[in-house]
Amino acid sequence: MRILLVNEASGVQSYLARGLRSLDHEVVHATPYGVSRQSRSVDVHLGVEGSGPLKAVERMWRSPRRLKQLGRFDVVHFVLGITAYASRWQRHSDLKGFQRVDSLISYTGLGCDEISLLRVREGDPERSPCASCQALDAIGAICQPRILSQRQRTSQFAPYVNVCVSPMPDYDHASAFFPNASFTRIPLPVDVPDIAHARRPGKLRLVHAPSRRGFKGTDVIVTAIELLRASRDDFEFSILENLTHEQFLHRLLDADVLIDQVHSFGAGMAALEALAQGKVVVSGNAPATRAYFSWGDENPILDASADPVLLARQLATVLDAPDLVPHRIAEGMAYVKRRHDSVVVARQYVDAWAHHGTCASNA
Repeated sequence: MRILLVNEASGVQSYLARGLRSLDHEVVHATPYGVSRQSRSVDVHLGVEGSGPLKAVERMWRSPRRLKQLGRFDVVHFVLGITAYASRWQRHSDLKGFQRVDSLISYTGLGCDEISLLRVREGDPERSPCASCQALDAIGAICQPRILSQRQRTSQFAPYVNVCVSPMPDYDHASAFFPNASFTRIPLPVDVPDIAHARRPGKLRLVHAPSRRGFKGTDVIVTAIELLRASRDDFEFSILENLTHEQFLHRLLDADVLIDQVHSFGAGMAALEALAQGKVVVSGNAPATRAYFSWGDENPILDASADPVLLARQLATVLDAPDLVPHRIAEGMAYVKRRHDSVVVARQYVDAWAHHGTCASNA
């Protein structure tokens, strides 16, 4: 099968690409932009960087030309955006071309893309990071005028999507946006063998690595740490911030516990990478998340409370039982290998695409 993966979301597409290639599929990972985003590399940059009218014109002809040069694909899979074009005048026009040559169009709901999945479920504030994101993060200021404003136009192209994937309850409502798509639940992928792990004696080292402080709930986490420090000194705490992905993984090696996020039902890529690296993880693992997959109760992530007092108590249970940390580490690494390994997840994507029927003969 020949597969085009478009865009990136915290390494989801990169890990999926590795898994698919391990299954002997031909994969091209492309970005609509002229340079890599999120400090991650891709195979092809379809767009052109820069601003101004000349660059805008250049984007309008160069991006379609580069996409055409890649040839035909059996599957085109999107994440964090449902178009291969960065130009606002061309957004989603590529979908017609993919449909014209019978490519299956697939999409994984994640993050704040043009349908702003975290905001689709408006009126349901439970475990939503939107309020603190809007108050504290730069992207929060542009959510309403730039991201949400695109939802109306994007809805016109929703029927082009054949397969819609959700990795956790936070994005389950994506299915309502794509009425013609086959809907399936597939967990996030991570490449376990490529991530080393380390553990050294001494005080337990707790870290928090916010990509966006409001989204992750850094204020809650810092308050919880201050409450702990008022009564004990048997741990260290640091914030890992403004790092590339490689730098984050390297700094994470020295930690024992990752406090990831407190406002979400489920855990994201940083949490899975930490589990794979041999860390105790405190993040989203709500009852809805544990019930989302039949094997959900295997998930060893400690469900983080957005109440700093309760979060401090949760962290105290880890600090009070340092002898259990090696067991927690082994449990987390085994879980990720069993349920989130990139090859395991890639097989589920291939099955979902083949089950839809369009590419069954190519599977």
